[in-house]
Amino acid sequence: MVKLSFGQGVKALPNGIHVYGGTGTLVSGSAHGVPGNPRAVEVSLRRLPKGAYTVRWSAISNDSHVGHGVFTFGVRVKAPAVSET
Repeated sequence: MVKLSFGQGVKALPNGIHVYGGTGTLVSGSAHGVPGNPRAVEVSLRRLPKGAYTVRWSAISNDSHVGHGVFTFGVRVKAPAVSET
């Protein structure tokens, strides 16, 4: 699972978090809010094999601003630089 926490309440978008494997394969499901925590959004992942992954996210804050970003992580490997994704 990937869980994002924000400084204010956010609206979860069904496609607000995408996690991709090293070959560009989507490995995440639909994003959803975290019950009881209006400042968090999460997405389930299937079992991840060893490798590098990229997370691309977007969310709408309670004041209607859209935020977005990208970060990487690795499973039993070093996370690649974002510029390599």
